[in-house]
Amino acid sequence: MRSRQIVQRVQTQSPIDVEAMDVGHEPAKGPSQFDAVLDRMHGRWKLATIVGLSLGIIGAIVGYFFAPIEYTSLGSIRVRSELPFLLEETPETSGITNVTSHMGTIAQLIRSPRVIDNALEDPELVGFLQESPQVNLRQSIEEDLQSWAERGTELVRVQFKSSEPRLPAKIVNSLLRSYRALYSPDAEATFTEMTQRIRSLLTEERRKRADLKDQQHALRERSSFPVLDLRTLIDEQYTRKSNLERETTQLEAAINLMKQRLRAEGREPGPEEIPEPTQAELDSVDPLLADVRKQIKTAQLQYEMHKSRFLEGHMQIRKSQNTLRTLEAQYRTQLAIAKKAWLDGPGKKQRYGSMLQRLEQIDKESQALQISTSLMVKENAKYEELEEEIAQADDYINTLSKRLSQLLSEENVIRQGRETMIEAVALGFPSKDKKKQLAVAGFVGGLGIGFGIFFLLGTLDRKAFASSQLSLDPIPLRQLGVVPDINQVEPGKDGSTLIAESIHRVRNRIEASIREVADGDEGYAIMISSPNQGDGKTSLAASLGWSYASSGYSTLLADLDFIGRSLSHQFGRLHSDGIREVLNKGGINGEIANAGRENLDILGVGQDESMTAGNLHPQAVRKLFEELRSRYDRLLIDTGPMSASVESLPIMCAVDGIVLTIRRGRSRTNLRECVQEINAFGIDYLGVVLNCADIRDCNRYTSLSRMSKEVQQEMETPGRSSTGPEHPILNVLKEDQEPAGDSPNDQPPGPAS
Repeated sequence: MRSRQIVQRVQTQSPIDVEAMDVGHEPAKGPSQFDAVLDRMHGRWKLATIVGLSLGIIGAIVGYFFAPIEYTSLGSIRVRSELPFLLEETPETSGITNVTSHMGTIAQLIRSPRVIDNALEDPELVGFLQESPQVNLRQSIEEDLQSWAERGTELVRVQFKSSEPRLPAKIVNSLLRSYRALYSPDAEATFTEMTQRIRSLLTEERRKRADLKDQQHALRERSSFPVLDLRTLIDEQYTRKSNLERETTQLEAAINLMKQRLRAEGREPGPEEIPEPTQAELDSVDPLLADVRKQIKTAQLQYEMHKSRFLEGHMQIRKSQNTLRTLEAQYRTQLAIAKKAWLDGPGKKQRYGSMLQRLEQIDKESQALQISTSLMVKENAKYEELEEEIAQADDYINTLSKRLSQLLSEENVIRQGRETMIEAVALGFPSKDKKKQLAVAGFVGGLGIGFGIFFLLGTLDRKAFASSQLSLDPIPLRQLGVVPDINQVEPGKDGSTLIAESIHRVRNRIEASIREVADGDEGYAIMISSPNQGDGKTSLAASLGWSYASSGYSTLLADLDFIGRSLSHQFGRLHSDGIREVLNKGGINGEIANAGRENLDILGVGQDESMTAGNLHPQAVRKLFEELRSRYDRLLIDTGPMSASVESLPIMCAVDGIVLTIRRGRSRTNLRECVQEINAFGIDYLGVVLNCADIRDCNRYTSLSRMSKEVQQEMETPGRSSTGPEHPILNVLKEDQEPAGDSPNDQPPGPAS
């Protein structure tokens, strides 16, 4: 199986293998979005820059000279006498108009038709209008006049804007004078009204305080409790109640305990029944009982210890036993004495009948205590309420007194007027000037429009100017690579390498696109065509043939372009027998010749004019290709353009795959039609190659491999051969593989990195 053996040799052993051109290279990067934008400019950067700068300058000039200029003047009405109103409500303002509302009313009155009409009759404004007449001044005032109460201050602002520098100040001052003449309040009447209002409030508040004091005095006289400090007495009442509740709990616990003990004996408690004293109660009568118990416990421990150490009847055992018996007898005697003393003393109070009587007394005392405490709380709450109202009245009286003193101290200022007019001043510079901003915006906009026009033209243009347009096309074009424009490649070794790499990369991509390679002796037939004449299909076919031959493939170049015949002309086969004669005779007989290098042959178009594209039979072509597949690994068939040649369709039906090429600057519309036609016939479409590509596209799809400095120095020194430095990872792996206990020096040296 010659084809399979050659492919295996190329992929495993051959020094010029299929992927040789990609070993050690950076992976090719596809076009970015920025590259796609650059490609759409189609090299028109200079023209786009000139047009953009021209439009930018025009836009800047228009923006600068047509930018609106606005002059603003600001006047104010200061409500000086009402400054305290703005900070907090003062006593005299509780029954009159809110200050904020008053200032809002001033702002509305400034814009009222009455004030505007009166302002237009102002002599100063009339004189100015005679010098500089204005059109529709009243309408302009109604539209551009602004007046508002400034929050947190005592100022009502009046503002007017106009393109005339002196007009805003004239309008604002005329409006201020008009308002003062029509609506400004009388200062004398204002001061008198304010002082009278405060004095009447003072009189009313003092009378209210006197009534509260009388109520408080009457409450004390009617009180059932002689103590003035009821709060202390209430606290004592609560303490007494808490003690009674605690005593009740103790008595109930003692009664229940006595009932449980007597019922266990089968009898009920009588009135004279006394409960058994507790250990604590007996200890309270005779504190020495606790000491005797401790001594008995110690004697018991000593007795047990002697019994475990000595034999029965030993003197120590008898001595400790006598001591223990003596102490127990002493304890019983003292306990009986203490119990009798308790029954004669505290025990009498704990008779069953006495405890029941005490519970009844406590209940009655608690009820009485609850009633008296409730009365005290009500009376004290009323007293404290009156006390709080008196304190509030005192505070309000002090506030009114201070406010009256303040008004009297400001009498001169208030009598001069509540509202002071602050006239507007004509500014010498505009308040709003956007000449520079609009000039910059116009320049940027014009520049953007200039570039946008050419970008739009590049978007609408259906020509292929760059590989990104093929990659981003809506119809999958499956780009195989690019062939550089020779005129843009710099002469020298790097330029030649760039061209060679481009061709080899296209060949590798074609091999990656081939779906299957026959397992027998048959090769693979590839048709090289293009949408238009002059796209470079013949030069691509010849270059690919050379690349395949260099990689060890047995390759045949076949010229089936019956009209162009460029491939035959390129290899000097125009006057030699070729395809025409083979098809007429039905077999190959010396028409194939070597193309100038090993593994590469050429089959020209031939000379027999009786065989034309019009009488080309698909079956004959298919039969010929089957014979050629048995001889060669790869058949590269050059045909005429698919959109214009007659022979392309019969040849297309006989090949295994088709490669298209398009020249930079040619229309992509015909390319799409060719791809659609190939897919319609069910033939393998391998991809498209961009011919005469820009050098930027070549840099995207190719790269130059570089050897390291150490390898270069080794190659430049004849006869020198040394082992290069090992990689640190390799050293770690070698150490990890060494047997335990062996010295690293006993192991054979590893390979150089």
